[in-house]
Amino acid sequence: MVENTIQSIDSSAYRVNLSHLDENIVIAHNNKERESLRRLLLLSQHDYYVFLCVNDKYAHAFVLCVTAEENDPNFELSNIPDEKPCWKIHLAFESMHLRRYKIYKEECTYEEVKDTIDRRYYVGKYNGTSEYALDLAAVEVAPHRYNALLNDCMEFAKKFCIKLSDYCNNEHEFKDIVKDRIRNATATGYRVETVSRRVQSSAITGHVLYGGADVSSFLYGTHGPAVVLAVVIFLLIYPILVTVLVVAIVKYYSIL
Repeated sequence: MVENTIQSIDSSAYRVNLSHLDENIVIAHNNKERESLRRLLLLSQHDYYVFLCVNDKYAHAFVLCVTAEENDPNFELSNIPDEKPCWKIHLAFESMHLRRYKIYKEECTYEEVKDTIDRRYYVGKYNGTSEYALDLAAVEVAPHRYNALLNDCMEFAKKFCIKLSDYCNNEHEFKDIVKDRIRNATATGYRVETVSRRVQSSAITGHVLYGGADVSSFLYGTHGPAVVLAVVIFLLIYPILVTVLVVAIVKYYSIL
């Protein structure tokens, strides 16, 4: 049986489900089979335009890898064709009850994913990158400790983009370029990053996107101020209600 989860040595940590990733990559990585990994990384190589994407409603971040074709001279980053094949990679809760996260790698067209993108930041064009490298990079940056940003989908996305640069045919300086672009992107998108670190449920998304209920959208969305106001009013009124109830009970029994 293939071990397709990563469990932290910390007993309070969440498991990370890797079943969406390529089984051969997971096996080779777990068994440290370097030659097997090397052979897989030579297969199915493509050029990818990679974006760091943010969905504001769910305070969720994911990576979008858009396939770049050699005969695609008119392709513009600002206007991705709907029919463009893509890979969407992200970290999300699979089950809170079972204390389990999941790394999702989903094949789609740009049309299928574009409505979930509120902001996107161009990371770079990764040349000669194997499709299997997407799986390997995801496995290698899979968070192992709950207290070490496991609940941070933005942190996972950033680390994935940096690690993926190890498996492309770009010049040696490309990783530094990727780091600079991610630093600039997350500086402008700081609100979402801080929300994802502050709210444990930020990695959960309703399966309009990925399959669960997202509490962070409730707290930080359009109903946020109303919820906060309701809580404040309740806290103010609650002691008064309790006092009135106690007085009423005391008077009732004193009459008896």
